[in-house]
Amino acid sequence: MMSVLVRQVAPYAVILVVALALLQRTVTIAAAAGGQGAIGPALWPRLILWLLIATCAYEGLRRGWVALRGAPAARIVAAPEPQQDAMETHESDPRVVALCVAATVLYVAGLETVGFFLDTIWFVATLMWAGRFRRPVALAAISFGATMFFMIVFMRVIFVSLPIGTGPFASVSTAIMRLIGVH
Repeated sequence: MMSVLVRQVAPYAVILVVALALLQRTVTIAAAAGGQGAIGPALWPRLILWLLIATCAYEGLRRGWVALRGAPAARIVAAPEPQQDAMETHESDPRVVALCVAATVLYVAGLETVGFFLDTIWFVATLMWAGRFRRPVALAAISFGATMFFMIVFMRVIFVSLPIGTGPFASVSTAIMRLIGVH
Protein backbone atom coordinates (compact mmCIF):
# COMPACT_ATOMS: atom_id res chain seq x y z
CA MET A 1 0.00 0.00 0.00
CA MET A 2 2.84 2.39 0.82
CA SER A 3 4.44 1.85 -2.59
CA VAL A 4 1.12 2.68 -4.27
CA LEU A 5 0.89 5.85 -2.19
CA VAL A 6 4.44 6.88 -3.11
CA ARG A 7 3.93 6.12 -6.81
CA GLN A 8 0.72 8.12 -6.88
CA VAL A 9 1.85 11.16 -4.88
CA ALA A 10 5.60 11.46 -5.53
CA PRO A 11 5.45 13.10 -8.99
CA TYR A 12 3.09 15.79 -7.71
CA ALA A 13 5.20 16.34 -4.61
CA VAL A 14 8.37 16.78 -6.68
CA ILE A 15 6.71 19.26 -9.04
CA LEU A 16 5.21 21.09 -6.05
CA VAL A 17 8.65 21.48 -4.42
CA VAL A 18 10.20 22.70 -7.68
CA ALA A 19 7.36 25.18 -8.19
CA LEU A 20 7.79 26.50 -4.64
CA ALA A 21 11.53 26.94 -5.24
CA LEU A 22 10.85 28.78 -8.49
CA LEU A 23 8.24 30.93 -6.76
CA GLN A 24 10.90 31.95 -4.24
CA ARG A 25 13.15 32.96 -7.16
CA THR A 26 10.50 35.39 -8.46
CA VAL A 27 11.35 37.66 -5.51
CA THR A 28 14.51 38.64 -7.38
CA ILE A 29 12.42 39.54 -10.44
CA ALA A 30 10.39 42.00 -8.38
CA ALA A 31 13.53 43.43 -6.79
CA ALA A 32 15.20 43.89 -10.18
CA ALA A 33 12.09 45.58 -11.57
CA GLY A 34 12.31 48.24 -8.90
CA GLY A 35 9.52 47.81 -6.44
CA GLN A 36 6.45 46.15 -5.12
CA GLY A 37 2.77 46.86 -5.50
CA ALA A 38 2.53 47.52 -9.22
CA ILE A 39 2.00 44.96 -11.92
CA GLY A 40 5.44 43.99 -13.07
CA PRO A 41 7.37 41.32 -14.88
CA ALA A 42 6.96 38.84 -12.00
CA LEU A 43 3.14 38.71 -12.28
CA TRP A 44 2.80 36.05 -14.97
CA PRO A 45 5.48 33.67 -13.68
CA ARG A 46 3.96 33.91 -10.21
CA LEU A 47 0.44 33.34 -11.50
CA ILE A 48 1.52 30.28 -13.46
CA LEU A 49 3.48 28.91 -10.51
CA TRP A 50 0.56 29.41 -8.11
CA LEU A 51 -1.74 27.58 -10.52
CA LEU A 52 0.82 24.78 -10.80
CA ILE A 53 1.13 24.59 -7.02
CA ALA A 54 -2.65 24.45 -6.57
CA THR A 55 -2.98 21.76 -9.24
CA CYS A 56 -0.21 19.60 -7.77
CA ALA A 57 -1.52 20.01 -4.23
CA TYR A 58 -5.06 19.09 -5.24
CA GLU A 59 -4.10 16.09 -7.37
CA GLY A 60 -1.47 14.86 -4.89
CA LEU A 61 -3.94 15.03 -2.02
CA ARG A 62 -6.70 13.41 -4.08
CA ARG A 63 -4.49 10.54 -5.20
CA GLY A 64 -3.03 10.13 -1.71
CA TRP A 65 -6.52 9.96 -0.21
CA VAL A 66 -7.64 7.36 -2.73
CA ALA A 67 -4.48 5.30 -2.15
CA LEU A 68 -4.86 5.47 1.65
CA ARG A 69 -8.47 4.31 1.41
CA GLY A 70 -7.13 1.18 -0.24
CA ALA A 71 -8.54 1.68 -3.72
CA PRO A 72 -6.86 -0.44 -6.38
CA ALA A 73 -4.10 1.36 -8.25
CA ALA A 74 -5.88 0.79 -11.55
CA ARG A 75 -8.83 2.83 -10.31
CA ILE A 76 -6.63 5.78 -9.44
CA VAL A 77 -5.08 6.25 -12.85
CA ALA A 78 -7.70 4.73 -15.14
CA ALA A 79 -9.13 7.11 -17.68
CA PRO A 80 -12.56 6.71 -19.20
CA GLU A 81 -12.72 4.97 -22.52
CA PRO A 82 -12.37 7.49 -25.33
CA GLN A 83 -15.43 7.88 -27.47
CA GLN A 84 -15.40 8.64 -31.16
CA ASP A 85 -15.94 12.34 -31.64
CA ALA A 86 -17.80 13.63 -34.66
CA MET A 87 -14.75 15.75 -35.55
CA GLU A 88 -12.52 12.65 -35.61
CA THR A 89 -14.46 10.70 -38.20
CA HIS A 90 -12.42 12.14 -41.09
CA GLU A 91 -9.14 10.66 -42.23
CA SER A 92 -5.96 12.63 -41.64
CA ASP A 93 -4.99 14.72 -44.62
CA PRO A 94 -1.43 16.04 -45.06
CA ARG A 95 -2.86 18.94 -47.06
CA VAL A 96 -4.51 20.23 -43.87
CA VAL A 97 -1.14 20.25 -42.12
CA ALA A 98 0.42 22.02 -45.10
CA LEU A 99 -2.39 24.59 -45.08
CA CYS A 100 -1.90 25.26 -41.36
CA VAL A 101 1.87 25.62 -41.75
CA ALA A 102 1.42 27.96 -44.72
CA ALA A 103 -1.17 29.99 -42.79
CA THR A 104 1.23 30.30 -39.85
CA VAL A 105 4.06 31.48 -42.11
CA LEU A 106 1.75 34.03 -43.77
CA TYR A 107 0.45 35.14 -40.38
CA VAL A 108 3.93 35.87 -39.07
CA ALA A 109 5.01 37.50 -42.34
CA GLY A 110 1.92 39.71 -42.50
CA LEU A 111 1.81 40.95 -38.91
CA GLU A 112 3.82 44.12 -39.53
CA THR A 113 1.93 45.01 -42.72
CA VAL A 114 -1.63 43.94 -41.93
CA GLY A 115 -1.50 44.43 -38.17
CA PHE A 116 -2.44 42.13 -35.32
CA PHE A 117 -6.21 42.65 -35.49
CA LEU A 118 -6.92 41.80 -39.13
CA ASP A 119 -4.13 39.24 -39.40
CA THR A 120 -5.32 37.34 -36.32
CA ILE A 121 -8.95 37.30 -37.45
CA TRP A 122 -7.82 35.82 -40.77
CA PHE A 123 -5.47 33.34 -39.09
CA VAL A 124 -8.02 32.02 -36.58
CA ALA A 125 -10.66 31.69 -39.31
CA THR A 126 -8.23 29.85 -41.58
CA LEU A 127 -7.24 27.37 -38.87
CA MET A 128 -10.87 26.74 -37.97
CA TRP A 129 -11.78 26.22 -41.62
CA ALA A 130 -8.82 23.86 -42.04
CA GLY A 131 -10.16 21.98 -39.02
CA ARG A 132 -13.41 21.39 -40.95
CA PHE A 133 -15.50 23.99 -39.13
CA ARG A 134 -17.90 25.13 -41.84
CA ARG A 135 -20.43 27.52 -40.25
CA PRO A 136 -19.53 30.93 -41.70
CA VAL A 137 -21.38 33.10 -39.18
CA ALA A 138 -20.03 31.18 -36.19
CA LEU A 139 -16.56 31.10 -37.75
CA ALA A 140 -16.57 34.87 -38.20
CA ALA A 141 -17.94 35.48 -34.69
CA ILE A 142 -15.41 33.17 -33.03
CA SER A 143 -12.51 34.64 -35.02
CA PHE A 144 -13.54 38.18 -34.13
CA GLY A 145 -14.22 37.30 -30.49
CA ALA A 146 -10.93 35.45 -30.02
CA THR A 147 -8.99 38.31 -31.62
CA MET A 148 -10.72 40.90 -29.42
CA PHE A 149 -10.05 38.77 -26.35
CA PHE A 150 -6.34 38.51 -27.17
CA MET A 151 -6.11 42.23 -27.94
CA ILE A 152 -7.72 43.13 -24.62
CA VAL A 153 -5.49 40.74 -22.68
CA PHE A 154 -2.31 41.85 -24.43
CA MET A 155 -2.98 45.58 -24.56
CA ARG A 156 -5.11 46.25 -21.46
CA VAL A 157 -3.92 43.61 -19.00
CA ILE A 158 -0.26 42.89 -19.70
CA PHE A 159 0.49 46.09 -21.65
CA VAL A 160 2.09 44.53 -24.72
CA SER A 161 2.29 46.68 -27.80
CA LEU A 162 0.88 44.89 -30.85
CA PRO A 163 1.64 45.72 -34.49
CA ILE A 164 -1.03 47.97 -35.99
CA GLY A 165 -0.02 47.56 -39.61
CA THR A 166 0.60 50.13 -42.30
CA GLY A 167 -1.60 52.29 -44.50
CA PRO A 168 -5.32 51.51 -44.36
CA PHE A 169 -4.70 48.55 -42.04
CA ALA A 170 -3.33 50.91 -39.39
CA SER A 171 -6.55 52.95 -39.38
CA VAL A 172 -8.61 49.80 -38.75
CA SER A 173 -6.28 48.77 -35.92
CA THR A 174 -6.31 52.20 -34.28
CA ALA A 175 -10.12 52.32 -34.47
CA ILE A 176 -10.32 48.95 -32.71
CA MET A 177 -7.76 50.11 -30.14
CA ARG A 178 -9.87 53.20 -29.41
CA LEU A 179 -12.91 50.92 -29.07
CA ILE A 180 -11.22 48.87 -26.33
CA GLY A 181 -9.79 51.96 -24.61
CA VAL A 182 -6.15 51.84 -25.68
CA HIS A 183 -4.73 55.26 -26.56
